[in-house]
Amino acid sequence: PEGNLIIPAEGTFQGSQYPVTTIGENAFWRCYRIRAVTIPVPVKVIEDGAFHSCSSLAYVTLPSSLVEIGIGAFSACAFMSIVLPSSVNKIGTEAFRHSKISQFVIPNGMKRVDSSIFGYSKSLKTIIIPETVKELAGYWSNYGLHESFTMIMKGHPPIVSSMAEGLNVVVPDGLMDEYRNAKYWQCCNLCENTVRETKRTWKTVGIVSGVIAGGVLFYFLARFSVVFAIMMLAVVGVLLLKRRK
Repeated sequence: PEGNLIIPAEGTFQGSQYPVTTIGENAFWRCYRIRAVTIPVPVKVIEDGAFHSCSSLAYVTLPSSLVEIGIGAFSACAFMSIVLPSSVNKIGTEAFRHSKISQFVIPNGMKRVDSSIFGYSKSLKTIIIPETVKELAGYWSNYGLHESFTMIMKGHPPIVSSMAEGLNVVVPDGLMDEYRNAKYWQCCNLCENTVRETKRTWKTVGIVSGVIAGGVLFYFLARFSVVFAIMMLAVVGVLLLKRRK
């Protein structure tokens, strides 16, 4: 297949119609000509390696019926963003390995998230983890990810297997002490959400103020240049008159 791939909602077998509920293991492995795929309801499972190494796959539409994404299902694809439906409650290891995603939102249906989901995704800057997640498995660090990689937490600290020292973590307002006292979290670079938003606001204010100041300075310089030019013309005119006399 190539171009835009639309998975049918039903398939025919021996003259009978059946709903398509599963995208099979390695079904489109290395189909590098596929650019977009639309997966319909009632698909519930995308099995291991289903779209592995589809290097031109830039757009993916997932159904609200989806429950599980298998191991390496979308590894080494080209899309820079993807929206997972809240129905998803299981994501296999390395499902988005070597991806180009910059921000990823874990669905509210997830209770356990493995750190290897995004292995070596160098564009990944943020991952948003909902309060429904109770366990973070594997070793969490920014290794192989963007240097500014930040975890944004939406609830109480989940149980963690292991974490890298200095990892950027934004915690909900009022839960800083809870994170500081939780195992492994105390070694992270913790920041409350309000502090982060305040920094963003002041950064924006600084940029806007700089632009305004620059504009004002340019205006006065331009006015000064015009006045200076008129004065010079006047001086030249006076000198020419004196020469004529």
